[in-house]
Amino acid sequence: MKLARAINISDLRKMAKARMPRMVFDYIDGGADDEVTLKHSVSRFDDYQLTWRSLLDVSHIDTSTTIMGQDTSLPFFISPTASTRLFHPAKGELAMAGAAQKAGVIYACSTLASHTLEDIAKATSGPKWVQIYVWRDKELVRNFLARAKEAGFTGCILTVDLPVPGNRERDPRNQ
Repeated sequence: MKLARAINISDLRKMAKARMPRMVFDYIDGGADDEVTLKHSVSRFDDYQLTWRSLLDVSHIDTSTTIMGQDTSLPFFISPTASTRLFHPAKGELAMAGAAQKAGVIYACSTLASHTLEDIAKATSGPKWVQIYVWRDKELVRNFLARAKEAGFTGCILTVDLPVPGNRERDPRNQ
């Protein structure tokens, strides 16, 4: 099935599942334990309703907005995702940053990127943020943020996780 034939998210998921190795698909698609939080995160979108209006001029629709002071063409950004080379082995984050630039949206680089901050910054002139974990070694954090700033990253996303990794039940099934 060609990408242009996908008419909804379910179609995209089916296409990804058919093309990717099971371990890679499950990494992207899955969550921890019984995936209850994942299900709730997705079902939260059911709380929103689109309000349609008829007899309006829609020849020009502006989806641009500002997120944390950064202009973007769409009201979202590319979230930090670790190990991007799993799903784009050749370029990983470089491909994601380039795609974000092409779409005019913000790219947020994972702390656990498979490319250096400097290489990612060279791959895009678009807006870019960096994800940060506050590790015990504060000097490591300061150095990471200094490198990001020097490379042209203009925003920072603080990630706070549990002190232990999530129990991703799909992983042992995939060995």
